[in-house]
Amino acid sequence: MSYRDELIEKTKSKLDDANEEIQRLQDMAAEQAEDARAQTREVLVELQDYRDRALAKLEELQDAGDAAMDDLRLGAENAWNSLKLAVGRARERF
Repeated sequence: MSYRDELIEKTKSKLDDANEEIQRLQDMAAEQAEDARAQTREVLVELQDYRDRALAKLEELQDAGDAAMDDLRLGAENAWNSLKLAVGRARERF
Protein backbone atom coordinates (compact mmCIF):
# COMPACT_ATOMS: atom_id res chain seq x y z
CA MET A 1 0.00 0.00 0.00
CA SER A 2 1.39 3.39 -0.94
CA TYR A 3 1.91 6.21 1.55
CA ARG A 4 -0.98 8.09 -0.07
CA ASP A 5 -3.35 5.12 0.22
CA GLU A 6 -2.28 4.50 3.81
CA LEU A 7 -2.90 8.14 4.72
CA ILE A 8 -6.33 8.06 3.08
CA GLU A 9 -7.30 4.87 4.92
CA LYS A 10 -6.14 6.27 8.28
CA THR A 11 -8.09 9.46 7.69
CA LYS A 12 -11.22 7.53 6.70
CA SER A 13 -10.95 5.42 9.83
CA LYS A 14 -10.59 8.50 12.02
CA LEU A 15 -13.60 10.12 10.38
CA ASP A 16 -15.64 6.95 10.93
CA ASP A 17 -14.70 7.06 14.62
CA ALA A 18 -15.64 10.73 14.82
CA ASN A 19 -18.99 10.06 13.14
CA GLU A 20 -19.72 7.32 15.69
CA GLU A 21 -18.87 9.67 18.55
CA ILE A 22 -21.05 12.44 17.09
CA GLN A 23 -23.92 9.94 16.79
CA ARG A 24 -23.47 8.88 20.44
CA LEU A 25 -23.59 12.52 21.50
CA GLN A 26 -26.70 13.09 19.39
CA ASP A 27 -28.35 10.11 21.06
CA MET A 28 -27.44 11.50 24.48
CA ALA A 29 -28.80 14.91 23.50
CA ALA A 30 -32.13 13.38 22.54
CA GLU A 31 -32.53 12.22 26.14
CA GLN A 32 -31.80 15.62 27.70
CA ALA A 33 -34.26 18.18 28.94
CA GLU A 34 -35.27 20.80 26.36
CA ASP A 35 -33.12 23.62 27.77
CA ALA A 36 -30.00 21.42 27.77
CA ARG A 37 -30.78 20.19 24.26
CA ALA A 38 -30.44 23.69 22.80
CA GLN A 39 -26.92 24.02 24.15
CA THR A 40 -26.10 20.49 23.03
CA ARG A 41 -27.31 21.24 19.51
CA GLU A 42 -24.85 24.12 19.30
CA VAL A 43 -22.00 21.80 20.26
CA LEU A 44 -23.13 19.20 17.76
CA VAL A 45 -23.30 21.76 14.97
CA GLU A 46 -19.72 22.77 15.81
CA LEU A 47 -18.62 19.11 15.74
CA GLN A 48 -20.31 18.54 12.42
CA ASP A 49 -18.54 21.61 11.02
CA TYR A 50 -15.16 20.28 12.12
CA ARG A 51 -16.07 16.87 10.68
CA ASP A 52 -17.04 18.45 7.37
CA ARG A 53 -13.69 20.26 7.22
CA ALA A 54 -11.84 17.00 7.87
CA LEU A 55 -13.94 15.29 5.20
CA ALA A 56 -13.04 18.03 2.73
CA LYS A 57 -9.35 17.44 3.47
CA LEU A 58 -9.87 13.72 2.91
CA GLU A 59 -11.42 14.46 -0.47
CA GLU A 60 -8.42 16.65 -1.33
CA LEU A 61 -6.12 13.77 -0.38
CA GLN A 62 -8.05 11.38 -2.59
CA ASP A 63 -7.83 13.75 -5.56
CA ALA A 64 -4.19 14.74 -5.08
CA GLY A 65 -1.18 13.30 -6.73
CA ASP A 66 1.76 11.90 -4.80
CA ALA A 67 3.73 15.14 -5.13
CA ALA A 68 1.17 17.11 -3.15
CA MET A 69 0.76 14.56 -0.36
CA ASP A 70 3.10 16.16 2.17
CA ASP A 71 1.32 19.51 1.98
CA LEU A 72 -2.12 17.92 2.14
CA ARG A 73 -1.08 15.56 4.92
CA LEU A 74 -0.39 18.52 7.17
CA GLY A 75 -3.77 20.08 6.37
CA ALA A 76 -5.55 16.79 7.00
CA GLU A 77 -3.74 16.31 10.30
CA ASN A 78 -4.66 19.83 11.41
CA ALA A 79 -8.31 19.27 10.48
CA TRP A 80 -8.33 15.94 12.32
CA ASN A 81 -6.70 17.42 15.43
CA SER A 82 -9.29 20.21 15.50
CA LEU A 83 -12.08 17.66 15.22
CA LYS A 84 -10.55 15.47 17.93
CA LEU A 85 -10.25 18.43 20.31
CA ALA A 86 -13.84 19.49 19.62
CA VAL A 87 -15.10 15.96 20.30
CA GLY A 88 -13.13 15.89 23.55
CA ARG A 89 -14.59 19.22 24.65
CA ALA A 90 -18.08 17.99 23.77
CA ARG A 91 -17.58 14.79 25.76
CA GLU A 92 -16.57 16.85 28.80
CA ARG A 93 -19.72 18.95 28.52
CA PHE A 94 -21.95 15.89 28.53
